[in-house]
Amino acid sequence: MDYYKCSCPSSMKNFSKMVELKFDERPDGDDVLVSIDPKKPTIMLEVFFNVLNPGDIIWLNGVVVLDYEYEPDTEDGEEGREAENANVTIVIQKISYMLENPKPIYTLEVDLMPGSDDVSIPFSHVEVETSRLEGVIFRVVVYAETESEEDVDIEGPNTLTAIRFSK
Repeated sequence: MDYYKCSCPSSMKNFSKMVELKFDERPDGDDVLVSIDPKKPTIMLEVFFNVLNPGDIIWLNGVVVLDYEYEPDTEDGEEGREAENANVTIVIQKISYMLENPKPIYTLEVDLMPGSDDVSIPFSHVEVETSRLEGVIFRVVVYAETESEEDVDIEGPNTLTAIRFSK
């Protein structure tokens, strides 16, 4: 029988113990509009850990499904606005009562073409903990740079998986 041998550096071979698996899921269903205010982004997904210790490795990955339902404004004989890409930003934040503010640890910027429908956007990030934290939330938020808040919406299913490895 063949066994998988880790080809990772020797310093990483001690991280063979998965301590926790957390996940969050937003099923397909009601569409949720994406905020156009970066200071008040739309909260999509989050997972919670009671304690993270120095040296813990947290692997975060998931999928966000978005629509860009661009519709030109043609009311009252007005000329429709030009078709432009929607600039969408997906951010993973680390939050704890021990941190002063939510800390962005991962940012992904995506351009959606007008009329994009059910676009799946995968993301992945590895976070290495440097200090002990309690009550930690990893949260996925999203906002768009478009003229109208009604342009971009969240479809589904959307997922966030977090696996914590410890020495």
